[in-house]
Amino acid sequence: MADHTIAQSELAAHEITLTAGTIEAFVFEGDVTAVEVFSHDGAAIVYATIDGSTPVVRGAKSLAIPAAQGGTIFAPPGYRGRFVVKLISEGTPKMTVSRADRS
Repeated sequence: MADHTIAQSELAAHEITLTAGTIEAFVFEGDVTAVEVFSHDGAAIVYATIDGSTPVVRGAKSLAIPAAQGGTIFAPPGYRGRFVVKLISEGTPKMTVSRADRS
């Protein structure tokens, strides 16, 4: 698993190419009210978790992000402090994960 830390003064981790079957964790420091997961190329479906759990391809507890170019916004319910978004895919899409609230 690879970790990408987004400091409180930073907005995003840009253009990270996922490795098939490998979890990428994006750790946001500071308060976060919304996060955008953006696919640059829509190369594959991406599965995500926003509650600290481990995402699984086609897992019943994972959120699915379509294999399409564009972004999906997630709002962690009432979260304060470190926030972790974890992604996994069967393919190798290029992703950016950013603060959507721009705090």
